[in-house]
Amino acid sequence: MPCIQTLKWHLTPVLFYVTSIYDSFH
Repeated sequence: MPCIQTLKWHLTPVLFYVTSIYDSFH
């Protein structure tokens, strides 16, 4: 399903960004 693939593509950078911010707080 391409829909899931697109979602994954958008979610991966967001997850990376959130992890970076979370890391900054610790």
